[in-house]
Amino acid sequence: MESFDFSFNNKYVRMWFIWVLPILILSVILFLLLPVNYQWIPMYLPVPVVIIFFCWYQLDKYKNRN
Repeated sequence: MESFDFSFNNKYVRMWFIWVLPILILSVILFLLLPVNYQWIPMYLPVPVVIIFFCWYQLDKYKNRN
């Protein structure tokens, strides 16, 4: 098992902080501010972003391996 460098020198950590973390923060803020009828929206907001990030991560790993 290879080690994982959790610093901003790592490209994947930088991309996670650029794309996923702001969406998570936005989701929490919206969850707190929206009325109860609309609180389902911020629950599903991070799902496509995390899926896209994971797909990009897998494709990038595959591309770098070859």
